[in-house]
Amino acid sequence: MKCNVVGLPGDSTIAQFFAILGIRGIDPNVPAAVGCDPVPNGDPRVNFCASTIYAGGAAAIGQLLNNHRCP
Repeated sequence: MKCNVVGLPGDSTIAQFFAILGIRGIDPNVPAAVGCDPVPNGDPRVNFCASTIYAGGAAAIGQLLNNHRCP
């Protein structure tokens, strides 16, 4: 995915989006992102690997990637 903001659930921008969407109980150490759009795996724009996507990509949790590829 290509996401506008990547960080942790406690980061201010991500926390605000999660609160608006009613997302609670997320592990504070799991990478999170907001403002995400799907792009093909390996595309240079990939900056986040989502395992759970909320509201069509408005928010996601998952993992960071390796060389623009998701496992």
